[in-house]
Amino acid sequence: MNLLTRVLCLLLAVILSVPALAADGQADTAKPPAGGGYIVLVALHAERNRINEAKRRGDEKLLATLEKDAEETRKRTIMDFTDNFHSYPVYFIMDTDIAKIAKGKKDEVLLNADGSKVKGVPPSLAGGSFVIAYFTHPDLQYIFEDVVVDSERWVKQPRFSNYSLVLYNSKFQQFNFYARRAFAKVKPEQEKYYYKSTVCDMEYFPMANRMEAKRGKRRGITSFFGF
Repeated sequence: MNLLTRVLCLLLAVILSVPALAADGQADTAKPPAGGGYIVLVALHAERNRINEAKRRGDEKLLATLEKDAEETRKRTIMDFTDNFHSYPVYFIMDTDIAKIAKGKKDEVLLNADGSKVKGVPPSLAGGSFVIAYFTHPDLQYIFEDVVVDSERWVKQPRFSNYSLVLYNSKFQQFNFYARRAFAKVKPEQEKYYYKSTVCDMEYFPMANRMEAKRGKRRGITSFFGF
């Protein structure tokens, strides 16, 4: 093998091994899902583990702070998506209830923006025409991957450190994410949507407008896989 061939092979290996961690998220190559009527389920943080730990320790002051912080992050999330995302109908769901959908329990797990439960099962949810948006740490997703199929891979490889708005399909596979840019500052007009705890890394950074702006602008795809 001559020198040029070796260099080209090395370059190809490097390209294939680089995670797609650009600030605008994973470059998606998946085909658009058939049909329409999609809805967005925005997951809200219950912060159950932190709250339960504070209860276990009997730390009433910390417990009160965590409960307040969790409520504030949920409020800002709801406000952000209500005001700034209009491409598809939006419902909300506690992150502790996502497993219920996976197990087939879809009745009265969704919430309206005012916190009331959605009665019955929306047809889009029943038919699997939904995408989950969750502000959390995404798994590493390589540029040649349409979805992350190894949900435990983060145990073997570090997760992307920045909080991001992560998108999951109806099979609960990560297919895209919008990363919070390093050292990104909240714009004045978005300050009302931002919240950060003073005692832990609980935070919500407004992302609904980025999700709205990216819709349909990637590779000519006009479905959710175009985000």
